[in-house]
Amino acid sequence: EPTNQKHTQAVLAKMGNQTFLSLIDPASLSLLMPVVVRGLKERDSTSKKWSAQIFGSTSMLVQDVESMKPYLKSIIPLMQQALTDPVAEVVREAAKAFGTMEQVLPEYSRQFNQPWLFKKLRDGEIAEQLGAALAIAEVFLKMDKTRQGELVPEIEIGASDEKASVRRGFLELLDAMPHAMKMDFVPYIKRLFPLMLMGINGDKDKDEDAGLKASMALVARFGDLCPDHLLPGFETVFAATLHSDKAEERNRQQVVRDQSAKCLGLLADKVLEHKKFGQDLL
Repeated sequence: EPTNQKHTQAVLAKMGNQTFLSLIDPASLSLLMPVVVRGLKERDSTSKKWSAQIFGSTSMLVQDVESMKPYLKSIIPLMQQALTDPVAEVVREAAKAFGTMEQVLPEYSRQFNQPWLFKKLRDGEIAEQLGAALAIAEVFLKMDKTRQGELVPEIEIGASDEKASVRRGFLELLDAMPHAMKMDFVPYIKRLFPLMLMGINGDKDKDEDAGLKASMALVARFGDLCPDHLLPGFETVFAATLHSDKAEERNRQQVVRDQSAKCLGLLADKVLEHKKFGQDLL
């Protein structure tokens, strides 16, 4: 019964619960991949989530990564669609699968996946930007340090783009990266945090203000762990927003300073959570 979703879910559940005692050979892969493809095509979010998880796990266990390539033409477009799924868990697992691709097939990832993801980050609708941001964050986590260093300038340029929609996409990426990378993001805080603050647009809905959302999330995560990395960003932004000849720009700068002050207050609260009376702040 190829139209029965329950059968697909049952097979996916059994596959997900298996413990592999050896690497997966091409013959075994030929049995697994059609089921993964079928699961990704289902309307049911559970099937899509499990399929993305199984694809990522399988990619890590294949005997020869080259044997994965024949299946990518059918799987990657489905993974791309999953990045805009209305269910957050599906999007998250699809993003992780793109990260796994960077780990096991970096050349394929850089030739095909990354250009597509960055295009969606720049030119896509909001849902496409959010999905691409999560995927790029996972890819960034898995790539080598040299390649990370090469991408940071591109992220800086995108987050400062004159076009508001492009800025939003890259600010969503800056919001996603600390969540994916955790402490691995610390070396980039001094360089990228000012871009988050400068991206604040003053929208009353914090979720619509990608710069404020990214800034608040970063301070909440790292405020008590490395405040010394965050303070230079506040200093840079306050200095950069002191003067402008245009009234519209002055208004925007005032918004940035006001919201940055709120973020600074959150930083102080985070620091004080771990300090006793009489201790130095830093």
